[in-house]
Amino acid sequence: MIEFDWLIHYRCNYKCYYCFFSEHWDYVEKKNIRLPYTKWVEAWKRIHNKYGDIKIIITGGEPAIFPNFQELLVELNKFAEISFDTNLSYSQEKLEQLVSKLDCSKLFIGASFHPIFADLDDFVKKIEILQKYNVNCRVHYVTHPNQLRQMPKVKETFLSKNVRFTPIPFRGMFNGRQYPESFTKEEEEIIYGVTKDIAEIDKKWADVQVEQTDSKGKLCRAGQLYARVDCDGTVYPCGHDFKETGGDYLIGNILKEDFSMRTEPIVCKHTKCPCEFRWIVNEK
Repeated sequence: MIEFDWLIHYRCNYKCYYCFFSEHWDYVEKKNIRLPYTKWVEAWKRIHNKYGDIKIIITGGEPAIFPNFQELLVELNKFAEISFDTNLSYSQEKLEQLVSKLDCSKLFIGASFHPIFADLDDFVKKIEILQKYNVNCRVHYVTHPNQLRQMPKVKETFLSKNVRFTPIPFRGMFNGRQYPESFTKEEEEIIYGVTKDIAEIDKKWADVQVEQTDSKGKLCRAGQLYARVDCDGTVYPCGHDFKETGGDYLIGNILKEDFSMRTEPIVCKHTKCPCEFRWIVNEK
């Protein structure tokens, strides 16, 4: 199976101050393109026909406010595994309408709880709707220093509902310091205190986000078995390459009929790998 991480658009109804794009929304929103959702379905169907089983991981921005998002998911769900991140800011009725139309055996939802915007009780009720339809889901929580001390209590709320919970280590600048490198010992103890009680797969992912895997000089299958897709269809091997242009940093565009993935792994040029470490050859 090939996995694609698709940044569907640069648009969000929350605008969290700790978001990757918090100081760049005016710039990145200019990258958004308007295409009928059917054009995207055609492109992904073409990829499926060429490579077989695929998994499409939809991120943003907030994917759920993408035009015709429900119709898009219904069509993609017919031939691909679908995962999408969402802040669940829409109504309980709209959420139920969405998941009731999908094959939930091929669906994963990463539900991001943002305490500066969301009400915990309402968020829990929405998670219970996902459980009603047997949706594989997980709650995400950004470990920004301003909300780090609330996290253990929030974690207990969701674990008591048998819902997976994963801290998302804050990455960015805060008070003149770069994170995650600048987490204090006390803050790391809070993060690791939470991750020790969660599912092993989620613990591994969260811990690597903080520690970051050495990747430079190692063979990596990003670009072969995995890729990042920008909102205009441009395809990059990984998240680091997403910041670059041309050469080895660019694979092509999925909207073009001749698009192809790499046929073999290449040597990584980056020092640290925060996300795609599992595509490093022989990395567990």
